[in-house]
Amino acid sequence: MVSLDAVGNTTKAITKGVAIGSARHRLGVAVRFLRGDIASQLGLHLSGAALFNSPYTQINVSNPTIFIGLLIGGSVAFLFSSLAVRAVGRSAGTVVQEVRRQFREAPGIMDYTEKPEYGRVISICTAAAQRELVQPALLAVLTPVIVGFGINYLALGAFLAAPS
Repeated sequence: MVSLDAVGNTTKAITKGVAIGSARHRLGVAVRFLRGDIASQLGLHLSGAALFNSPYTQINVSNPTIFIGLLIGGSVAFLFSSLAVRAVGRSAGTVVQEVRRQFREAPGIMDYTEKPEYGRVISICTAAAQRELVQPALLAVLTPVIVGFGINYLALGAFLAAPS
């Protein structure tokens, strides 16, 4: 039984790592696409030396506004990952409580004389996924909007440049 528990814990840890890596990769891809679109639009309006000498296409880290945008952009991926891991931990705790309840109320599950309530665990996982992942999703969607409108376009450009 101990080895089975160890396999379950290892599987859970690997799944968490894959999920977090996948989420960070998707966020990075979205930022790269958005930066590519911005660069192509700037290329339509500016060409040659004007493209490289324009203050709109440079990231000057000594500017406090740009520095703040870089800091926020660099920290969003870590905050997103921490919110996702915390959500998975809370959901897993709820599932563990439900499994313990089922073992307590139906002791025949261990000797296969009773069937567990699989549907209850599945509904807990589904509801937890929908409820717990609202914060990370809002963070990923609203942070660029808040930085762009709350600070300014220079901070937004630095924010978008930070994750890569």
